[in-house]
Amino acid sequence: MVGPPGAMAQVPDGWPSGIDVVVRESIAERWEIQSETVRLEWGQYHGSTPAPDSEIELVGSGRGGHWVVRITAVSGGTSTVRLRSGYSAMRATADHRLERGVTLGPGDVVMRDTVIWHDPAGGEQPTLLGWVTHRRIERGEILGRPAVQPPLGVEAGWPVDVVWSRGPIALRLSGIAEGSGAVGEDVFVRTESGTRLMGTVVAPGVVRLTRERSRVTPGGIS
Repeated sequence: MVGPPGAMAQVPDGWPSGIDVVVRESIAERWEIQSETVRLEWGQYHGSTPAPDSEIELVGSGRGGHWVVRITAVSGGTSTVRLRSGYSAMRATADHRLERGVTLGPGDVVMRDTVIWHDPAGGEQPTLLGWVTHRRIERGEILGRPAVQPPLGVEAGWPVDVVWSRGPIALRLSGIAEGSGAVGEDVFVRTESGTRLMGTVVAPGVVRLTRERSRVTPGGIS
């Protein structure tokens, strides 16, 4: 789930402001991000106002951005409050409404500072130019799977080149794709001899065999 950047939600009225700092820093440490990028949305709280010297504990895995904050007073009393967290980051968004089947170009994508209301997925955002929309996308929506996906490198029924190599030995055969896939995805292919094999799409119309047990025989690859 995503949302507009906006300001960070503050702790409930009357709470010591340091609680907000402690919680943000705890989440940032677990998510391995900068605490300044953490955004918080506090749930309703019906207990007494925590004292500044209360012990603050973050409970839960943070999956989906959801936590429970446990507050323990010096006197020993304990209370809890639910919390939703996210982080602010630059993300590719739709610069205007995009219909299904559009191949993304420079005029379709704009980077915006956006709050992502869940834990970081990890890894860099891929370059989306050339990707294809798989549903209608409204202006401002974050672009990513499954709404947009890489273009297909092969489609079921297409003729493909099947390549195999091991050391100095390299072979290239003709085959038919039995499934569809983008570059980097695995598909099954059937060679002219009828052998069914799995490989990775490495270029449009080209599948490189990846199965370790694929071997060279007098009739080709099996």
